[in-house]
Amino acid sequence: MKTSHIVFSLLISMIFIYSCREINVSTVINKNGSFTRIITITGDSTDVLKPDLPYPINDTWKREFKKDTTNDKNYILTYTKFFSNNSLLNTEISEDTGWRKKLNRIILVENEFGFFYSYLSYKEKITAANPFHEYDYKDYLNKEDMLWLTGKKLALNSNDSAKIKEAENKVDDYLKGTDPDKVGYFAFTKKAANEARDRAIKK
Repeated sequence: MKTSHIVFSLLISMIFIYSCREINVSTVINKNGSFTRIITITGDSTDVLKPDLPYPINDTWKREFKKDTTNDKNYILTYTKFFSNNSLLNTEISEDTGWRKKLNRIILVENEFGFFYSYLSYKEKITAANPFHEYDYKDYLNKEDMLWLTGKKLALNSNDSAKIKEAENKVDDYLKGTDPDKVGYFAFTKKAANEARDRAIKK
């Protein structure tokens, strides 16, 4: 079987728009799987130097700062670095100290095979992280409490009303032990969501 490289240099670019600056991330891939990563930031003298970038940058990157010849108000800041394999870049990304560290980001540059040829495959995956945390309510509420709270069990007398009140008090105790910024409420209508929010605020 004859094997030949049909991809000798592949340029892949992504553009991010941040406020008044444009960030272009380019990856130039060589036939041996090595690649050069280029991050270009275009904007005014203030915005272009902001450290908030889609990928972490350290002192090992080559830095170039120049005036934009197509726009008198803009400057161009370029970061460039060569990587012999994707594992090195993924290691840098995993060391990100910003909020994007919570994102699951991975870059793959692999040699794949067809019937009569081989080719390089480039994949960049960015999976959103789940911002919600699950708080176990079972330490506070039992099955009967849930029946009262969901309306599946209705109050028929004063004793039942007292049990509903007791269940509601347990919910209050449960909410006191959670971070309100990390509590999510889901409803089919905006009115229902607002009603739940207003009741929680009153508590």
